[in-house]
Amino acid sequence: MNLKKIEAALQSYVTLALPSVMTAYLAGYKDPKTLLIVAGAAIVLPLARAMKPSDKAYGIVSIAAEELTKETAAISTPTKG
Repeated sequence: MNLKKIEAALQSYVTLALPSVMTAYLAGYKDPKTLLIVAGAAIVLPLARAMKPSDKAYGIVSIAAEELTKETAAISTPTKG
């Protein structure tokens, strides 16, 4: 997994976690344990997105396909002889 895909995944998580925690806090949930649970629950959507094969941003299958494409290109490149 390259750095751009990791950055995209982290950005997606922060984009969801921060508003979720802020909303819970402003709703009156000030217990740190509760806020950590809310932050942890925010990982569900990015995790589901990562498991989605057709996601070109950072889906697991896109990573595997990218690696397979590199390997196939290296194997199938004709050599001059």
